[in-house]
Amino acid sequence: MPKVKKDNKIYNVADASVNGYLKRGFDLIGDKGEIIKPATGGKTVNLQQFNEVSAENQSLKAEIETLKGQSPSEVESLKAEFDTLQEAHQALAQERDDLKLKGDDLQAQNADLQKQIDDLKAKKAAK
Repeated sequence: MPKVKKDNKIYNVADASVNGYLKRGFDLIGDKGEIIKPATGGKTVNLQQFNEVSAENQSLKAEIETLKGQSPSEVESLKAEFDTLQEAHQALAQERDDLKLKGDDLQAQNADLQKQIDDLKAKKAAK
């Protein structure tokens, strides 16, 4: 049975009435509360929210036009640069892992040497 939600109200409704609830501002939700299908009517936004979304929309449209204006060679150049940086990142990550392993080995050697020193001190004190 589908669930619809509006504000803090959640209703289990018949399949046939889902569209009516969507038109009245209810969202169709899943079992975990996620919106499966947003309301198709019955909701309003205040002027401030509308203005913020409109400004963001205009900004994104301008960005799209800027990106459309880039030549294919610029795009390919950026892709190549990205690939190079990604390879460098992978190499650095491998180097980091190798250094960590060396550091772990050195710590183990240090612990062994410290134990030997402590044993020698104990023998010397026992004499």
